Amino acid sequence: MGRLAMQQVEWDDVQGLVLTGYPRLPKAAYILWRMVPGEAQKAKQWLGNLAGRVKAAAPIGFEPEDKAINIALSEGALTKLGIDPQERARFSVEFLDGMAPLPPPQSTHTVSRRSSQLGDVGGNAPDGWLWGGPSRNTEIDGVLLVYAKEKALDELIDSECRLMTGVEVLHCADTSKPLILKAYSRGDRKEHFGFRDGISQPFIMGTPAANALSAKQARFDAVKPGEFILGYDGEREDSLGAKPAAGAAQRGRVPPRDLLRNGTYLVFRHLEQNVAAFEQFVADAAMKVHGKDDQPSREWVAARLIGRWRSGHPLVDPPFAEKENSSARRPRNDFLYHHEDRFGLACPIGSHIRRANPRDALGPDPDTSLRLSKMHRIIRRGRLYGPDGVRNGADNGENAQGTRGIYFICVNADIASQFELIQHTWLNNTHFGGLYDERDPLVNNRDGEGVMTIQQRPTNLRLEGLPRFVTVRGGAYFFMPGIAALRALGT
Repeated sequence: MGRLAMQQVEWDDVQGLVLTGYPRLPKAAYILWRMVPGEAQKAKQWLGNLAGRVKAAAPIGFEPEDKAINIALSEGALTKLGIDPQERARFSVEFLDGMAPLPPPQSTHTVSRRSSQLGDVGGNAPDGWLWGGPSRNTEIDGVLLVYAKEKALDELIDSECRLMTGVEVLHCADTSKPLILKAYSRGDRKEHFGFRDGISQPFIMGTPAANALSAKQARFDAVKPGEFILGYDGEREDSLGAKPAAGAAQRGRVPPRDLLRNGTYLVFRHLEQNVAAFEQFVADAAMKVHGKDDQPSREWVAARLIGRWRSGHPLVDPPFAEKENSSARRPRNDFLYHHEDRFGLACPIGSHIRRANPRDALGPDPDTSLRLSKMHRIIRRGRLYGPDGVRNGADNGENAQGTRGIYFICVNADIASQFELIQHTWLNNTHFGGLYDERDPLVNNRDGEGVMTIQQRPTNLRLEGLPRFVTVRGGAYFFMPGIAALRALGT
């Protein structure tokens, strides 16, 4: 297909999760399923019927009041649904390989190159995952994402499971329980470490939200549709699109249906958070740095690890530099590092938000850096699971074992140059921004051996002994088709 103009995005064919995280529906569940052997035709019928219930992105700005349903497929579903090699070849290599492929038979390594790049080694290695790894629940064919109000989630899950034909819910190999991953969002948008999350999200050009941005913020937060939806121009000169396989157009063998059109790739990672370890490290570091572990000293350390105060106010914002609990205005997000904090004296160069979104600090030329950063943005749609963080002492009763964390979900049109680049080149890069032997302080996989430099004058401060605060417990790459493509898969 030819590329479409930005103004012509077919929002009525794009699944709603691309545009919204459904903030009015605080409860969610991610149902992992597989196709029943020998019942492919029934599975197709289910997908075709489901297309009529899937929430579309149009009308833009409309938020469902009662429920929302989206769906994404794994690589395994393509073969079982009879996708021919010509169509299959048009999907990205990363999606086809999967998040946790096995190393080649002749390799002496225990994990694949992709797992190493993502930081999925040691305690994060896929062979220890609860799902999605090489030894547990390898037959994941898709995920059904359902969203509902507080008391309506279980009813929606039961309703959708009863409608399943030719597919079945997977069960956890360790607990024998259905892999129905329940999640929720908090009204204050804070995650389990106590920080307000989801502040720095890109906006898709042409939408009302993008049009409402200030000119300054639009420079780095307004991103072309092709970075998130296949078939449209993106930020690169060689824009991504729902393109035919190499040489197919010249041979006149373009598939009669376009399964990629208006689709996107969905990255799903099950991340467990060790809140107690985080708070203990912050307290110990506060004592070493300030000689006391009172609340202001702890908050100072915690904010340097993340790059924002728990309220969401960035460290580069001088009026709020020492007012972490201020609610005078919404957290600022229209800041740039090159002109406001080039040397990291306010927000450390290795802090989590600076690595995850470098903005204009990727090189000596801030304008070039901004353009490069926009090529690697992702839209996050994750939610919390488990008891609320220990800072609040609450337990929502959904996890008897007490583990808690985030189901990290993001959408992007190019897994390699968006999600994987952020993981490998920014978060896991030991020399990011001119640093030495450091990784992201929040998601580093060096249990007890992590380090972080806090830039200050006259000498820098170096924190040592960072434990692994976040552990990967599962994950997979999925493809979220457009609604027309979903309907076509059902025929």
